[in-house]
Amino acid sequence: MNPIYLILLLTSTVIFISVSQTEADNCEFSGATSLVMSEESPVGSTILNLEAGFGTVTGDGRYFNITTSTYSDYFTIENDSLTVAIQYDIDSQVDEIELDINCYLINSQSDPTSTTLTLKVEDINDNSPTFPGSDFNTTVAENTAVGTEVFDVSSLDITDNDLTSKYQIWRFYLEDFKSEDPSGDFTIDTYTGVISLAENLNYDAISEYSFTIIVTDQNDNSSSDSATLNVTVTDVDDMPPIFSTFIYYANITDTFTGVVTTDVSINAYDQDFSINQSVVYSIISGDDDSYFSIDVDTGQLNVSTSVVDTDIDQFTLVIKAEQSDDPLKAGYAVVMVTVSRLGTPVFQFESYTFDVYENVDIGVVLGSVELTDTTDTTSVFNFTIIYPTEDLPFDVSSSGDIEVVDQLDRETEDFYNITIMAYNTADITVNSSVVVHVNVLDINDSPPSITNLPSTLQLYNNVTAGTEVFTVESADDDLNAFTVYTIVSGAENMFYISEITGSVYAAMNLSLASLSYYGIDIQVYNYDNTSLVDSAILNITLLDSDENTDELITTVVSTHLPSTLGVSSVGSTDHLTTTAHS
Repeated sequence: MNPIYLILLLTSTVIFISVSQTEADNCEFSGATSLVMSEESPVGSTILNLEAGFGTVTGDGRYFNITTSTYSDYFTIENDSLTVAIQYDIDSQVDEIELDINCYLINSQSDPTSTTLTLKVEDINDNSPTFPGSDFNTTVAENTAVGTEVFDVSSLDITDNDLTSKYQIWRFYLEDFKSEDPSGDFTIDTYTGVISLAENLNYDAISEYSFTIIVTDQNDNSSSDSATLNVTVTDVDDMPPIFSTFIYYANITDTFTGVVTTDVSINAYDQDFSINQSVVYSIISGDDDSYFSIDVDTGQLNVSTSVVDTDIDQFTLVIKAEQSDDPLKAGYAVVMVTVSRLGTPVFQFESYTFDVYENVDIGVVLGSVELTDTTDTTSVFNFTIIYPTEDLPFDVSSSGDIEVVDQLDRETEDFYNITIMAYNTADITVNSSVVVHVNVLDINDSPPSITNLPSTLQLYNNVTAGTEVFTVESADDDLNAFTVYTIVSGAENMFYISEITGSVYAAMNLSLASLSYYGIDIQVYNYDNTSLVDSAILNITLLDSDENTDELITTVVSTHLPSTLGVSSVGSTDHLTTTAHS
């Protein structure tokens, strides 16, 4: 018996396997042509014995190969046992494999004998279902009815590499809500993957949901995949306007008109926040006589007409805020308005007069403007100066006291005419006024000033003793001030002055004078306050006279000299001429 070779051709490789030679001269296959195998069969395991599987294979030297199969490389024929074994893992994507097995006689030119082996791959549940992504989104209107389908998880392109349909049966779950308060608003059908609305939605409470959707094999929860489903709730116009509070409170006086101030600003808003339609305000009850009005756009409440002529103590106003595009959507609130009756201030006297010395201290109270008793014990009154409004050295307190707030000066202003108003603090329009006269009294605080000294007084030397040669004049801003004149120096006993009149006299015959010029320092001061003083130089020039002339004093030269002591300016007398006769 000659050796027989079994040759397995895989791709371009030829393998010769030595087998026992039979006396037959051809290859014959008989027996089964199909076989069932599991996709989890391990590498190296035998799936077919050629002789056992196909019956006797007869013939001389033979070789075998596997052709025409995408999966040829996954199998090999063992050298000695004529068995077909698994060479690679089969994680099959198909449920059936066909292997064409050919038997050749080595020394024969005849065609090979072939048979087709059909391998039915038995699928196992070894793949998980997989979502086509990690995040999915959907929207739902807030007025969607309970029970409505909002999302179908099974409609996603879920993949599962298990080919057997029984292994492609899935279960669906929801978990890990990430909204503020899901409260079971959604439910999922475990078998179909349909997510439905379980509770009514409220956009204003929750506008977005985010939760995890899970798909699993029906018999193996560990074989699963998950993804995030984001549900956006869209708003619909289903809510009426609402006020910030149900009851507002306000207080007005009986004389008041204008904007009413409430404890909380009157305000209504559309509860559909994303739509937020504007609202229109109106008063629908509680104001039969139309004392009030309300701004339709802002809700600002006003008193149009005062209630001073009524005995109404309180109003209960019902306010409506309706949606501008849908009057049927409206909210309501109540405004409780309490009316206070005000007392009018009445002064005790028709006018007031106060005297004050000009040297009074700042802060001294001159007196008070008082109100008469009133039966209105609830009213509080205040006082203010309404005329003049500027540069006034007085102010009035809340109790009516008139106070000195700046230094007085009678020489600048000796009389003030002031108008003071008393008003009810609850309503400044409830008021009355009174005139106050203030007389500023003089004090001796201004120095006298010499007003008429000439630059030079020219005298002839024939003036005799006792002759009046000049009269010094002075001025004093103080009322009833008494001034005193005196010569301080420079007269050299040739001249003297009257303390009362300021007249200057020759003390002796000027012909006896030893000087031709005298600069007499004359001083004038206040009798009651000697520190108030002024002084100046009277310049006298003596001229020689003709014995036959009767002229004693020539023309005064140039006046308007400043005080030599700097106390005040000397007044002037232009071209004063005095003539004396013997």
